[in-house]
Amino acid sequence: MKVISFLISVVISSVAFSEPLVSEEYEYYYVNPNTRADILTSLKENSPIHGGGKTMYGSSNSDVKWNLKWKHNSQICWITSVNTKVTTTYTLPKLIEGGSGIDDFWDNWYPNLLTHEKGHHKLAIDAAEEIERKIRKMPSFSTCDLLEKNANNIVLESINKLRRLQKDYDKQTNHGETQGASGASIFRYLNDS
Repeated sequence: MKVISFLISVVISSVAFSEPLVSEEYEYYYVNPNTRADILTSLKENSPIHGGGKTMYGSSNSDVKWNLKWKHNSQICWITSVNTKVTTTYTLPKLIEGGSGIDDFWDNWYPNLLTHEKGHHKLAIDAAEEIERKIRKMPSFSTCDLLEKNANNIVLESINKLRRLQKDYDKQTNHGETQGASGASIFRYLNDS
């Protein structure tokens, strides 16, 4: 029994782990308001992002993938490496031409929109890190099927948690309004100026 315990501790300490691989891609839709008053209309007319009966001006879609490798002997199966990858695709507006106070507005508003969407991206990275951290702490199992089943449960739990956190983030920020990134923020800017 002492030999097996020693073997397990040596196996666990030799597992290779890394930080999540992160990739960000950008897709743009174009807006070309003639005046400041046209900004909101141009965004609404050109945005391809719709949900819940609303038009949104930016979105981020994160895909979290994972890869697990293991080894086994006649008694146990253990993890040798785990890697995660987060690919986030942003859909954002791109201003074709400014002028008439449009540039000043865009330079103030657009970074707020990007900050909001990057917040979603950060949550996906956190989920990938959680997956790696939890899988790293997994014990060895008597079979590789059990090891894989437990790893899949960890991933499913983390992805479901990510979905809840993404919804909570939008609820807390009112889809970016508290960060100055929403249509209401644009409307206030246009009425205050």
